[in-house]
Amino acid sequence: EPEAVGLVDVEDDSTVAFEWVGLKDHLGERRGRPAERGRFTTSADAFLVASRTDTFGQVIIEAQASGLPVVAVAEGGPLSLIEDGVTGLLRAPEAGALADALCDLAAQPLLRERLTRAGLAGVRERTWDRALGRLADGYRAALAAPDAAGARHAA
Repeated sequence: EPEAVGLVDVEDDSTVAFEWVGLKDHLGERRGRPAERGRFTTSADAFLVASRTDTFGQVIIEAQASGLPVVAVAEGGPLSLIEDGVTGLLRAPEAGALADALCDLAAQPLLRERLTRAGLAGVRERTWDRALGRLADGYRAALAAPDAAGARHAA
C-alpha cells in the first residue's frame, strides 16, 4: 500500500518544492533543488502535477521514467503527454478530482502497475530522433501544401 505521494510545484524556477502527503497518517514537507528531485521522486508511490499552466511537463516524463504512475490536470502540456487511463490519469483542475484520482491509485494496485508499465513504455518512445523526425515531417507537410508552394513562388 502506498505511503506517500510526491507533489511537485513546477511553477517555481529556483527550487522544486515537494510535499509528502501520507496515505497512512504521514504528513511532512521537504524542499530541495532540482538536483535532489530524483531522490524525492524515487521515494514516492505516485506523482501529481497540479499545474494548469505547464506547457510541456518534463516532470511528467521524469516521473514516468522513474516508474511512477502520474495524475495530472487535464490542461496544457499534460494533454500531449498522458493518455488518460492508459499512461496516467488526467483530471479536472479541482482538488477533489485530483484527490479522488490519488485515492483510486492508492486503492487499486493493478491500476498503479498498469499505468506505471504504460508510462515507462511511452517514455521509451520519446527519443530525440523521433521528436526531430516528427518535426521534419511537419515541415515537409507544410511545404508540400498547395498554399505553401504558391507562397514560395511569390517570394
